[in-house]
Amino acid sequence: MKKNAIINYFFELPNFLSLFIAAFYVSLISPILIEISNSLGSTVENVILLISYHMVGALFGTILSAFLSRKLKRINIFIIFYIALLPCLIILSFASNIIVFFITYFFGGFIFGVIWIQANTNMIESTLKNKDSVVNTGHGFYAIGAIISPIVSSNFVKSGINWRYLYYFVIFFIFLNIILFITLRRKIDNISPIQKTVSLKIVFANKKTNLYLFLTIIILFFYVTAEAILVIWSPTFFRMFKHFDVQSAGLMLTILWIGVLSGRLLVGFLLSYRIKTGYMLVILTLLSIVSLIFLVYSDIKFINYLAIFFAGFGFSGIMPLLVSSAGSFFPKGKEIIMTILFLMPTAGYMSAPHLTRYISQRSMFFSIAITIFFMGIVLVLVTIRMCYRRKALKK
Repeated sequence: MKKNAIINYFFELPNFLSLFIAAFYVSLISPILIEISNSLGSTVENVILLISYHMVGALFGTILSAFLSRKLKRINIFIIFYIALLPCLIILSFASNIIVFFITYFFGGFIFGVIWIQANTNMIESTLKNKDSVVNTGHGFYAIGAIISPIVSSNFVKSGINWRYLYYFVIFFIFLNIILFITLRRKIDNISPIQKTVSLKIVFANKKTNLYLFLTIIILFFYVTAEAILVIWSPTFFRMFKHFDVQSAGLMLTILWIGVLSGRLLVGFLLSYRIKTGYMLVILTLLSIVSLIFLVYSDIKFINYLAIFFAGFGFSGIMPLLVSSAGSFFPKGKEIIMTILFLMPTAGYMSAPHLTRYISQRSMFFSIAITIFFMGIVLVLVTIRMCYRRKALKK
């Protein structure tokens, strides 16, 4: 069987859907922060911290995930933690206290952190030859979840339906993915042995690749912080600063993720075969910076729509390309490498709500404009990383 045959992508479907569910869940609340704050008797600035609690939980789940792989087969990890997620979703559909939401989002984030690492590790270890392609495809499913989620939530609110029912969509997708794991991944995961403990000295034996990994995780932190601010805060920013209605603000988020999806499909199935990773990262980062400038400074709605699409297109391949290119230098201890690679993005998503809350109380304009600064740092670092790889890691 060819290493890039369509059937190989089909067997990765449960991993792809895992990323879809994660995006759908975390993106549900972004367009309706105002409605949730009114329902819970809190402020928008407090409700946005739900994402921060989610990411704190995800941080612990990310760390635990590497150790679980040494005790359980991956398919069992997926099934156990998906079942454990169901009570959290039921609680969220009934709770009316912000503290209960904070606690539940923490535990939900913990579970998604475990699942996230397992799904990404599966993709990195895929039988598909082009790892950039499979990771971009998987994260394309993440973009699809992020596209659909704000459309559903904003239309729920506009139709007068209680936003709490949104969590039942997540429950449905969880049951669907459990079935897919059992039917598509059972034989593959049963053949794969439980991961043996690998000495950290073996994993990090090469100082040059260690420095390359360090540069990668620093880039991931600044990139994900910028992405998180745009994803979490942009609908509220456009409602409060540029006076968009709830549906138009939700549409901004949808267009952003359509841009991300378009870029990931193009990068995954075409550009990753034609353009070197370093050059592609520079091009995508430049595109995102220019788009963010137009997004922040233009008051024309059409320009805003166009700018956020190309910002998403620029964002599209940055994280998957960073993860797949860095992971390819470490043949052993993939779970450890995946955990390290996603610790900084998790930290970025944790810090983004607090940073947004602090800046928005002083300047609503700079609460989004700061993303331009972060992406400027990313541009400098990806250029340094590309030059370092060319000189130090040529062999």
